[in-house]
Amino acid sequence: MTVPDTFDRRPAASSSPETLRGRLRWLASELGDEPFLVLPALEGPPTTITYGEMDQLARRVGALLNSVRVSRGEAVHLHLRNTWQFVAAFLGCAELGAVAVPTSPSATVDDVAFIASQAGCTVSIAAADLVPVVRAAREMAPEIGYVFSVGGAADDTLDFDGALAAADPLSAATHLSSSDLAAVLYTSGTTGWPKGAMLTNANLTFAGEAVSAHLRMRVSDRWLISLPLFHMNALGYSLMSAFSSGASAVVVDGFRPEDFGRLARTSEATLASLFTVHIRQILSTPSSIEDDDNRLRVTMFAQQIATGERSEFEGRFGSPLLHVYGLTETLAPTLSEPVNGPRVNGTLGRPTLWSRVRVVDRSGQEVQQGQRGELEVHGTVGVTLPAGYLRHPELMEDSVHDGWFRTGDQMVVDGDGRYVFLGRRLDLVKPAVDNVSTAEIERVLLEHVSVLEVAVVGVAGPDGNESICAFVVLRPSEKDATEDEILGWVRERLAEHKVPSRMVLLEELPRSPVGKVLKRQLQAYQVERKE
Repeated sequence: MTVPDTFDRRPAASSSPETLRGRLRWLASELGDEPFLVLPALEGPPTTITYGEMDQLARRVGALLNSVRVSRGEAVHLHLRNTWQFVAAFLGCAELGAVAVPTSPSATVDDVAFIASQAGCTVSIAAADLVPVVRAAREMAPEIGYVFSVGGAADDTLDFDGALAAADPLSAATHLSSSDLAAVLYTSGTTGWPKGAMLTNANLTFAGEAVSAHLRMRVSDRWLISLPLFHMNALGYSLMSAFSSGASAVVVDGFRPEDFGRLARTSEATLASLFTVHIRQILSTPSSIEDDDNRLRVTMFAQQIATGERSEFEGRFGSPLLHVYGLTETLAPTLSEPVNGPRVNGTLGRPTLWSRVRVVDRSGQEVQQGQRGELEVHGTVGVTLPAGYLRHPELMEDSVHDGWFRTGDQMVVDGDGRYVFLGRRLDLVKPAVDNVSTAEIERVLLEHVSVLEVAVVGVAGPDGNESICAFVVLRPSEKDATEDEILGWVRERLAEHKVPSRMVLLEELPRSPVGKVLKRQLQAYQVERKE
């Protein structure tokens, strides 16, 4: 398999309606007066941007980038929160065939410098209060020639909002095709620096159409987007599915659990997407008799949740939770509970209509139902799988064989064909008896009434075996719970070799900007304690 290791800057042979630019043109012509983005205000009515207005904004951004010599295949760094400027900049890159490279607003100087340098970003568009990070990163990433500041310009930056208002919409357009790169999304690597997944126009189109079809979306649907747009969940699942179906999206500049119920009610959102950590944070806020006064018909979520938490959320907000599984590399949910039908908590449902999956052993042979193995997803590179990892073609070659992408996730298929997540391949702990899935232990711990959050890791010992350590966050009302009590609960439900040998109480778990637990930090913490 041959995959690119960098951007293709050659002129495209033809134009295609399957590009983000082509899709936006169609939406502007057919649904020009329909809302695309809704931006809540602290006071007063929200700001609404129609598809026609976004088309004009994107073309202005395209002209602005063109004025600083950005062309097809050039990378543009986006260091922005959830704002209309993020969406306009992202789609403005697509106007030129440029490649958007978004980073987390909480990214460090080193992170931004690494990503901008590896991607060869010649321009950075950053929020005014985040410009100092970009300014410091330029010392290590001299490729950044221009910095546009959103919300006010400093001496060494250009005023994005002023320049955008003065720009004429881009008219002459470079021919593009669906295989042109549209974005590079950086995901955490198992070791070292993050890796950049190269997403084509076809990739993002697929993500939007798949989710739109799965959720039976219509023009009247509206997403509530509070997860960060630099991540595939908000960008691919939510924004792109609205873009695909002509629906709208409420874009919130940051997740605040105390605001969820109010925003769901006042925004008239019909769809939402959260991670389990956000659901728990929402449930920790005071309830209101108005919480279920909303139009939410589905709230998608990822990661494991306790049965009681699921019932509490669904009862409080009147919105069914839909458990989905997917990776940045699989672009759209690979597994999902049914939108309409029985759902079994603790499972990931079944393969989505567009997904072809299998569970294999270490030799790559498909296992029987009920046997543990690694999930693999079949796809086409550049269409339903990324075009590659930027400047690391060997990583994609290692991950994809004969069209099958190795997810690294351990699964088992139950008797009803539902998939059960057992943990990452790297989340298998190896005590003396047998391999143990940390996800299995976490599931049992989460069912304890005193446990709010948990992460289980393995710590290597001198004999080559690993000890099991559970990091636990207690519920505020259950601070008197003891280690013996909680581990006794686990001992009644799991074999002895699966019971953690140590439990550490924390006020909170270390997490990434999108809520994933940083287990390597926990492993390092435990190793330091042992030493």
